[in-house]
Amino acid sequence: MYLAQIEFASPNYDDLVALRKEALIEPLKMTFELEDWAAEAELLHYALFSEEHELLGGVILKPEIETEAGKRNEKAELQQIVIAPEYQGQGLGRFMLSQLERVALFAGWNHLSLLTHTAAKAFYEKLGYKQQGKEKMIQDQAHHLMVKRMKEELLVEAEAPQLEAPTTEETTEEEQ
Repeated sequence: MYLAQIEFASPNYDDLVALRKEALIEPLKMTFELEDWAAEAELLHYALFSEEHELLGGVILKPEIETEAGKRNEKAELQQIVIAPEYQGQGLGRFMLSQLERVALFAGWNHLSLLTHTAAKAFYEKLGYKQQGKEKMIQDQAHHLMVKRMKEELLVEAEAPQLEAPTTEETTEEEQ
């Protein structure tokens, strides 16, 4: 499986939006309006694909804006983290986030944050995220701000992540 950055409004993006609706937005009774989707044009979108190019999950990465003139912010927020229901519990979420954390580190974002509902809080704690502040209610759901400061020395140990370009074409046996 591989993680790939996908373009906003592309066919892969549309597939990921459909997955987010099915596996995240509708089950949690969240609402997303047209302007919410339009706001995603400026964000970075990543999808997790199987070797057969089947969409398994995805996440949005929102780098925070510069804080001072000329100073780059090292923070980014993860949003809409989702794994297809039939693949949950198989380690794909852990794999996807580990790959995305490497992407973030190599891009200079060593401080990640995310909002999660109570049911997923323990998952993120196992991955090193810590709750910051008190829970807050969003659309009648309890959410927790989770943060992780990644260690830059991991860059020395890790190779740069190899993101593959997603494809919609089937590969032939000769290409494999």
